[in-house]
Amino acid sequence: MQVSVETVGSLGRCLTIEVPCEKIYSQVDMRLKEMSKTANIKGFRPGKVPMKVLKKRYGQSARQEVLSGVLQSSLSEAVLKENLKPAATPRVEIKTFEEGKPLQFTATFEVCPKIDLVGLKDVEVEQLTSEVTESDIDNLLERIRKQYTAWEEVDRSAQEKDQVIIDFEGFVDDKAFENGKAEKTPLILGSNVMIPGFEAGIIGAKASDEISVNVKFPEEYHSKEMAGKDAVFKIKVYTVSQPVLPELDDAFAKKCGVKEGGIKELRDDLRKKTELELKNILKIKNKNKVMDKLLELNKVELPQSLVDMEVDQLHRQVTEQYAKHTPTDKIPEISKDIFKDQAIRLVSLGLLIAEVVNEHDIKANLDKVRSTIGSLAAGYDHPEEIVKWYYSNQQHLAQVEMVDIEDQVVEKLLESAKIIEKKVDYDEAVRRNQ
Repeated sequence: MQVSVETVGSLGRCLTIEVPCEKIYSQVDMRLKEMSKTANIKGFRPGKVPMKVLKKRYGQSARQEVLSGVLQSSLSEAVLKENLKPAATPRVEIKTFEEGKPLQFTATFEVCPKIDLVGLKDVEVEQLTSEVTESDIDNLLERIRKQYTAWEEVDRSAQEKDQVIIDFEGFVDDKAFENGKAEKTPLILGSNVMIPGFEAGIIGAKASDEISVNVKFPEEYHSKEMAGKDAVFKIKVYTVSQPVLPELDDAFAKKCGVKEGGIKELRDDLRKKTELELKNILKIKNKNKVMDKLLELNKVELPQSLVDMEVDQLHRQVTEQYAKHTPTDKIPEISKDIFKDQAIRLVSLGLLIAEVVNEHDIKANLDKVRSTIGSLAAGYDHPEEIVKWYYSNQQHLAQVEMVDIEDQVVEKLLESAKIIEKKVDYDEAVRRNQ
């Protein structure tokens, strides 16, 4: 087998591979002999069909079967021989494949870049710390109380935090506009679910009042037809109700699913769940800070094929999520361009993490993987079935193993870094984009 390598740019490679025809047609003959054992050709017993007849009847299909195997084995051998590491599946093109002539084909692909890894030795890396306080539990209980708000009708003017039941219809230039009308709609004043000025215009109104409220649609409003336009809403108020919050007592705890122990048990349950949530959030955020620093110190030239594959994967995931809740003809057209930056980050980190893994010979900790799967399964009715499912599904098992490997990568990088601890309160810790 002859192999020549052409370099295309810094990462592109084009292999031209030539396989002697003897190697191919000896395999074709072997395949035809196998086929002769079961071949059902009129006038011949199985296993007694002449090779000439076999070639005429099955020669083409045998050649195609052999070709597929030869392409794969020859390409693998060539890549190994030339010490190349394809970043993605090569694009194969057959140049010649004729009887009596060598098979010649090309394989075009990008190789993974060579990375001279810069670690985090003596590099300052911020790591967040936080804790759940009694005040945090108080705030969480208050949010839960609001979910159980009851509404009590009052005979007075509406004020902020009241709930009103209204009809409304919107007009622009004295003409009603599409989707600007609703009847018997509940609205909490101050919730800011309506456009600016709408809710504020209802404050001071009473039950049975009919009012007009002037508003201006925001310039960035999702409907381009309405963006920036002045409008008038004619509103009829049916009722005004004030919020009534439940008492924080044992009866309230039962409403929240606590069978015994009352409000104290509810607080304890909240604390356990909140502390677990905080732990997981801090782990993710601190991991991202390590990865951000790794990306900052290592500029990697990326194979475009890997970036394109990641973009396609992200686009497919979002489209599939839409498809679960949206009719096919209503799924919006999503540009792949919006996933480019995320794809670049993911591919860069994938290559860098692989480099750290190779440098330190990191492997999945099977005990930790087993423990993680056990924790994931614990929330189900039949956890043993979930555990069995993970271990029988190589793809999902590999995902859990990869999480463990990434955790080990973070630990290894932090061993030599200068950790700068930053203490934040619970609300800041759980806030997004921090």
